[in-house]
Amino acid sequence: MKLSCNRESLLESFQIAESITPRKTSKPILKNVKIEATGEKITIMATNIEMTMKKVFEVGSVGDEGAVLISGRDMTNILRESDSEEIFIEDKDNSVMIKAGDAQFTIQSNIAEEFFNIEEIKTDYEITVSKQRLERMINQTIFTSGKETMAYTFEGILFNIFDSTLEVVGTDGKRIAIASEQKIKSGGKGDKERKYLVPMQALRIILNILSISSDEDISIGFSNNFVIFKDSTTELRTQLIEGRFPEYKNYIPESYKINSVFNKADLVSGLRKADIMTSQETHLITFSFSKDAGICTMSSRCLDRGTSEVNVSMELYEGEDIKVGFDGRHLLDVLRVVETEKITWKIKEEQGPGEITEGDVYRYVFMPVKLR
Repeated sequence: MKLSCNRESLLESFQIAESITPRKTSKPILKNVKIEATGEKITIMATNIEMTMKKVFEVGSVGDEGAVLISGRDMTNILRESDSEEIFIEDKDNSVMIKAGDAQFTIQSNIAEEFFNIEEIKTDYEITVSKQRLERMINQTIFTSGKETMAYTFEGILFNIFDSTLEVVGTDGKRIAIASEQKIKSGGKGDKERKYLVPMQALRIILNILSISSDEDISIGFSNNFVIFKDSTTELRTQLIEGRFPEYKNYIPESYKINSVFNKADLVSGLRKADIMTSQETHLITFSFSKDAGICTMSSRCLDRGTSEVNVSMELYEGEDIKVGFDGRHLLDVLRVVETEKITWKIKEEQGPGEITEGDVYRYVFMPVKLR
């Protein structure tokens, strides 16, 4: 194999591929990335068995066709440190020579035929989602997940499809984030509700792929055990998680007694100040809402450090005066992914859950912390 290609394009591909290859494994060949050159294109492939990535792109020229396996980590480091626009790669007797500007490297290679056979998977249901919308939906939910209990699996994000609507749902048992997209393009058998639990690691890699994709739409195909994300050049497939995801709709209040509206910048500033003196275990902030004063007082206390008290003006308040406790991080987390300048914050009742929304496309419900 002999070829030349743009360094930046190759680096983007290897950064994604290298994030899939395992750091520790009983099968060292999985630490390699496969480069295959045919015609005027090369294909980059990586797998850790559970997840597989394939990216195809055009190169400057292909002198000799062929395929090699090389260390994804070493190749990524070479490409990252190089300042040359063009990279030359040549396969030579169990090694690969790489020329990048004034530097030359030789990496040991493995026989491409020894790489795991990546079989094609047929999907039985497929949807198409705007790249921009999918990226936003993942970012608005992925931060809520990350643990597993005896009863439920929270290590993944739920893709729930019904009535031409996609709901992407994340939860850690203390909060629920739901991002919705209506009127998605779909193809498959029937219109029944379909639920798929997608691993968070795969979605983090998808975010990297979306950040460099030039496509407007992304195809998502599902089978019983796999999900496949595709744009015009890249494919990422991953095994679905087997496990129970909570019936999240049962935990969302049907109505709220309190309705408040804040300027986002003011609310974020107040939360950050109040969080300075919270306990590192609970990050408990007490919120005292005063209708007549139009102010929410945020107070916190840490026994061995001190106290804080911050007043934040409200632009609207409907309901009685209340005092309720919440984890300040849960509020700061959602405010990072909500773009509206005005924040609508509803609370069911004293010691009840709160909810922040963004139109009809995003809901974030978070549980209270008991006040002592």
